[in-house]
Amino acid sequence: MKRRIMGLITGTAICLTMGASLLNPVQAQAAKKTAVTAEIEIPIEVEVDTEAILRDDMVSYALQFVGNPYVYGGTSLTNGTDCSGFTMGIYKNFGMSISRTSREQATDGKSIKSSELKKGDLVFYASGGRISHVAMYIGNGKIVHASNSRTGIIVSNMNYRTPYKYVSII
Repeated sequence: MKRRIMGLITGTAICLTMGASLLNPVQAQAAKKTAVTAEIEIPIEVEVDTEAILRDDMVSYALQFVGNPYVYGGTSLTNGTDCSGFTMGIYKNFGMSISRTSREQATDGKSIKSSELKKGDLVFYASGGRISHVAMYIGNGKIVHASNSRTGIIVSNMNYRTPYKYVSII
């Protein structure tokens, strides 16, 4: 998702004869009036990684809900949500639709390796071989998730439990 942005920088160059500053005030004013003005254009090209910007924006958005309550079956990022309602709500804010439960979300997108994790990817945890929890990767080995009714939405080390699966939706 890299996008090239092309544009022009336009500037004005004023060329005065050498030594114009040595002229008397009347001559200097006349020199300024007859000065040559030229516009120059300098083409520029900038690459913008829109995917990285989107991922950073998603993480920033998710982190603003840290401290809010966990409610089993909930989907309100402010009044209470469970783990999958949390990830679903974050993605929804950015125009992406993912499934409602953590087990279903594990089949959305593309399975990836832990070494391929990027901000905004989903990290799944299992109990007895069945997916039971989902979190969003925020970088530097950390996740944000709706943990439980005691702690609510928190930031944790990704390996606070052994991750079961990683999925990229973006």
